[in-house]
Amino acid sequence: MGGRRGRSLMTGIMYPQDPLILADRIASRIHPKRSQFDYIILKDLSTTIARYAEKIYGTVLDYGCGLKPYVELFYRVKEYIGADFSNNPRADIHFDDMGRIPYTAGNCDTVVSFQVLEHVPDVDVYLSECRRLLQRNKGMLLLTTHGIWEYHPGPGDFLRWTHEGLIYTINRFGFRQCAIEPITTGIRSLFQIVLTRVERKATLSRKYKIFLYRGVNVLADRLKRSQKNEERFYDFPICYLYLGKLEL
Repeated sequence: MGGRRGRSLMTGIMYPQDPLILADRIASRIHPKRSQFDYIILKDLSTTIARYAEKIYGTVLDYGCGLKPYVELFYRVKEYIGADFSNNPRADIHFDDMGRIPYTAGNCDTVVSFQVLEHVPDVDVYLSECRRLLQRNKGMLLLTTHGIWEYHPGPGDFLRWTHEGLIYTINRFGFRQCAIEPITTGIRSLFQIVLTRVERKATLSRKYKIFLYRGVNVLADRLKRSQKNEERFYDFPICYLYLGKLEL
C-alpha cells in the first residue's frame, strides 16, 4: 500500500461548540468576504464546486467532512452524510484512526472530498475506501485538493499535485476521469499568494490588513470579469477539482 502504510490519520483539529462561531466559520468558507485574506481561493472553490454539485443526485458521503461547509450546494441529493473522526460533532458517522469507514459498500452514489487528500498520510487507504463505498453502484468521486497552496498542517500536510499526477493517483483505483479543473490560476493565484504572505508575516495592524485585502480582492474580481482568464494547468493553479466515475 505504499511507504506510508499504517500511519494514523488522527487529527487534533478543534471544532467550535458555540453555534454562532460555527455558523460564521462555515459562512467564511462557502460565502467568503472580501475582507478575508483567503477570499480568492475560497470563492473560486465554492463557485467551482457549485457547478458540479447541482448535477449530483442520490446519496452523498462527504469523506473527511470537517464542518460540512458545502452541504447547501448539494440541494438535489437524497441524503448527505458526513464522515469524520470521532471528535467532530458535525459528522454523521465516524471512521477509525486509519480513516476506514463503518459504512456498507454500495449505499452511496457519490463520494465527495474537499481539501482533504493533501492531509492524508496514506492515500492508498483513502482511495481504496472510496472505491469500496462506490463499488456496487459504480458511483462518482468528486474531489478537490492542492496544487501550489501553502503548507498548512492540520496536523499533517503531506502532498501536492500537478493535474497529471492527481489523475494518475486516483485512476489507479479504477476511476475514469470525467473532468479535471485547475482552480485559482494566473493573476488570481499571484494575488492570493501575496495576501497569504501578508496575513502570515506582515506586521501591519488588522485594520490595515483588511483594507489591503478588500482592495486586492476587488481588483482580482474585476480582472476575472473583464478578461477571459482561461484556467491553464501551467499557470500556477492553487487547487484542482477532479470528477471521476468508478469503472473497475
